[in-house]
Amino acid sequence: MENKVFVINVDSKTARMERMRAVLQELSLPIERIRALTPDELPVKYSFSPIFNRSLSVPELSCFYSHMEAWGKIANGCAPFALVLEDDVVLSPKVVPFLENLKQLTLNFDIIRLEHPQKGETFLTDKIEEIGGFEVGHLLSKAMCAAALVISKEGARKLLQLSKPVLPIDELLFNYYSPIFSQLNIFQTVDVLAWQLDNFDLSIPEKLESSILESRRKSKRKKSVLVGFKKLTLKLHYLLKLREYEYRAVPIRVTEKESLRRKEMNRLDKSNDFI
Repeated sequence: MENKVFVINVDSKTARMERMRAVLQELSLPIERIRALTPDELPVKYSFSPIFNRSLSVPELSCFYSHMEAWGKIANGCAPFALVLEDDVVLSPKVVPFLENLKQLTLNFDIIRLEHPQKGETFLTDKIEEIGGFEVGHLLSKAMCAAALVISKEGARKLLQLSKPVLPIDELLFNYYSPIFSQLNIFQTVDVLAWQLDNFDLSIPEKLESSILESRRKSKRKKSVLVGFKKLTLKLHYLLKLREYEYRAVPIRVTEKESLRRKEMNRLDKSNDFI
């Protein structure tokens, strides 16, 4: 069965999409574009996050509902899982054998994260599973970013049923403050197989910059004693839940980061298509 790969992309970000086509062509992976929703197309124009004590920005809402579009395609499709990418991702060539090996297994999962958790150099897990020569751990700790996710058919159905725009998409999926985090069966690759361009400290052309990162920098959370108490309560609940597991901290391996950074730097230097 052919791999299913969805790339979320805003109409105005044509350079980012062209770059993604080149990235996936190099890996001989198919590509299906998910057109990101514009502000006028959003089913919800305003959403307040009681946990972060701020409203979600328009780019954050667009990102949330665009991911939902991908979940709908997976839930209604024939493939048992699909790779969902945001349009600034950098992929390791090892993604291809990882996906091929995953097809041969019956691993029960909703989401497999391919990115670095961005919350220190380890993550907490109670079990490690083997996928061919790759290791994935059941994720029990927080993580950031949602740019490279393998989502199962059952996981997509669950996400469509549970998800509401009360947090940015990555916080909703991978933060213990989230109302759905404990209901998802999430795994994390021990070897990082995907990065975002912003992780590489490169001189990125304006047409390839992220609008979500800019909106997050401008968004300010209002301080509130009540919100602080609620977050403390949620954290205590998480810590009590964590005691039910025999967990350990597993180091994240980033052996390919420098080689991928150089490759991406050469791509940007040699090509005028993305500038």
